[in-house]
Amino acid sequence: MKSKNIEDIYELSPMQQGMLFHTIDAPETAIYVEQFSYTLQGVIDIPALKRAWQHVVDRHPVLRSSFLWQEIDKPLQIVHKQVTLPFTQHDWRDLSTNEQNPKLNHFLETDRIRGFDLSRPPLMRLALIQLTKNTHQFVWSNHHLLLDGWSASLLLKEVLAFYEAFRQGEMLNLAQSLPYRDYIIWLQSQDLFQAQTFWQESLKGFAAPTPLPISTRQPDGEYGETAMHLPASLTAECQQLAKTHRLTLGTIIQGAYAILLSRYTDQNDVLFGITVSGRPPNLPGAEQMIGLFINTLPLRVRIDPTQTTLSWLQSLQAHNVELRQYEYTPLWRVREWSELPRDLPLFESLFVFENLPVVNFSEEWVGSFTIGDSQAFERTNYPLTVVSAPGRRLLLRVLYDNGRISNETADRILTHLQCLLTDITANPTKPLGRLQLLTQAERRQLLVEWNDTTVVGATHVSPLPHHRIAEWAKNTPEKTAVIHNDQTLTYTQLNQRTNQLAHHLQSLGAGPETIVAICLNRSTNLIIAALAALKAGAAYLPIDPTYPPDRIRYMLTDAGAAILLADTPNSPFTLHHLPFTIVNLSDWQAIANQPTNDLWSSQPTNQLFTHNLAYVIYTSGSTGRPKGVQIEHAALNNLIGWHQQAFQLTAADHTTQLAGISFDASVWEMWPTLTAGATLHIPTKDILTDPIRLQEWLIKQGITVAFLPTSLAELMLDLEWPTNTPLRLLLTGGDTLHKYPSHTLPFTLINNYGPTENAVVTTSAPVFPTVTPHTAPPIGRPIANTQVYILDSELQPVPI
Repeated sequence: MKSKNIEDIYELSPMQQGMLFHTIDAPETAIYVEQFSYTLQGVIDIPALKRAWQHVVDRHPVLRSSFLWQEIDKPLQIVHKQVTLPFTQHDWRDLSTNEQNPKLNHFLETDRIRGFDLSRPPLMRLALIQLTKNTHQFVWSNHHLLLDGWSASLLLKEVLAFYEAFRQGEMLNLAQSLPYRDYIIWLQSQDLFQAQTFWQESLKGFAAPTPLPISTRQPDGEYGETAMHLPASLTAECQQLAKTHRLTLGTIIQGAYAILLSRYTDQNDVLFGITVSGRPPNLPGAEQMIGLFINTLPLRVRIDPTQTTLSWLQSLQAHNVELRQYEYTPLWRVREWSELPRDLPLFESLFVFENLPVVNFSEEWVGSFTIGDSQAFERTNYPLTVVSAPGRRLLLRVLYDNGRISNETADRILTHLQCLLTDITANPTKPLGRLQLLTQAERRQLLVEWNDTTVVGATHVSPLPHHRIAEWAKNTPEKTAVIHNDQTLTYTQLNQRTNQLAHHLQSLGAGPETIVAICLNRSTNLIIAALAALKAGAAYLPIDPTYPPDRIRYMLTDAGAAILLADTPNSPFTLHHLPFTIVNLSDWQAIANQPTNDLWSSQPTNQLFTHNLAYVIYTSGSTGRPKGVQIEHAALNNLIGWHQQAFQLTAADHTTQLAGISFDASVWEMWPTLTAGATLHIPTKDILTDPIRLQEWLIKQGITVAFLPTSLAELMLDLEWPTNTPLRLLLTGGDTLHKYPSHTLPFTLINNYGPTENAVVTTSAPVFPTVTPHTAPPIGRPIANTQVYILDSELQPVPI
């Protein structure tokens, strides 16, 4: 650097400091490189155009600036006395349009990637590409450190004015704007004490950044952009709403974005970045100065779903007015004053409302050529930036990190903003929580199309589970049905014993809509008892014998159980004082005298229907007293049919009954297996607490399909499995699955979700190893004849 060419040296504005840091940190990403491309039609006086651009560079010191940051305490900007603005020319007239278009795209991309050496001025360059005799493509690239959008518009106006004067051989005397250093001096004179009080109060209690709409992938450095113009009619309605209620158009668009973030994240307290003009009204001539004045600051927005939209917009605007009194505050200072942990950003999305003195080329510019097809490229360091620009048709743009946000999500953001603005303008007194975010097509997709799971006849399929198990006893009498330790039951033995117990239960009054409670330890008798209750026409109520006595008494009395099947004749819980009959299954002699034939063969009038009760299971009672959930045979049949079809369950399979009998998972362990003619294995309790022993047991028993509660399944995923393991499906559910498999497994992991009220399973999905797991594995889509609606606190469907 030659000192005799130095005109001035001064510090950077806070915004410049931030941009400098991010540019140095990621030099290959074209971050903060701004590129404008225009199609010029007509005759161009190229020497006049070059001279006009060079003249504005000579007029404005900031355009002759470079930056120094190495080996000094604070970065500085160096204003040079003279710099020559690069202006390159290209002649592509010998190429066809089909050849020119990809070459232009490549040129623009290469120009952006090239970036700028921030230590060498000027941080601007121009290119003029001749496409036909009277058609040129003009490319203006600069680093955002020099200019904001307002300044760029002022600069273009100056260039065009000087061009016309030089083309006609005249001189133009424009008033000289104040240099950028005056703004730096003003900034340094501001007292941050009041600003600190304001920002600390504004951010009080905010402890985590508002998450992005969709963030499931790794940042990859690729940046995308999508845009849309709102209809002219909607733009006019937004403008009329603003005029009628003394709002700014920016407040309305900003408010729509805040609501969108709230809906996407299910948070009524959201925070995102906004840009402010930064041109202080008490600095004379600020509006005509050239440089980087904008500042990025956090905007915290609280949303009360019951508040009317209009009153909320008015309060949002009032907050914006107050904020702008402190818009000079450096963002890093605001970050220091917040309560967020130091390793977290204040925000990851930025909203920009471009209220700029934009040049309307079609109306304001009359020269030797016309200007059209303007395109702009810009890139921030935020994963998501939403830009709004006024006009006859309001423009919305979304800039996004492709590694964090998909193209589809970016397009949906635009669509949802349009929907919100449509509803806001049509119904400004509507409560915020009732504003429509989704299009009619999306609502239909979410509520109808994705819930089209109908399988005709599945819920009313005949025969019922106990009929189908009896058929297996008839067709495969010696096939093993249940195994527990050294206890083995063939389908014939299972059918005969359950028939005997069912006859006995009927003699005690069991029948449709009566409750037979089962309080047994883990054994083959559990299966016999549950199946016998169904065969007797009753519903079974499973109770864990390790439950506290008071809980057992409550469940029995609340359900109105008529019969209790137990292991011992005298209950330690003084259950004999309660009004029901106790049957001791440890003494089979009283039952062994009963007939072994199926009840419906001798009592055809004793019929069950799909609307009759199949079982009752009590929830954990985590929100108070346990609640009994009643499940009909139709729901049980649907579960069985879906399970067998989805997992291709056949008589050749060996499955497990690991869940405690009082948990609904036991339902889909027992009945799909036995109605398929497969073999059900019941492990001893000690095996369930040791993942290594459980793995050995699964392999030794030749288990092909197993259900494990989520916590146990996660432990099993970390084990090394032999490639020839017989296990083909590992089903899990009951809690949030927090991790993907860390390596490829020799079986498929299926994650399932469903409240007890929905007959065990509502949604299901396979889970495979993934390289970039940023979220919990999916819980899947609705199973057969099941509808899933994902709603917010106002019972509105949430977006994808």
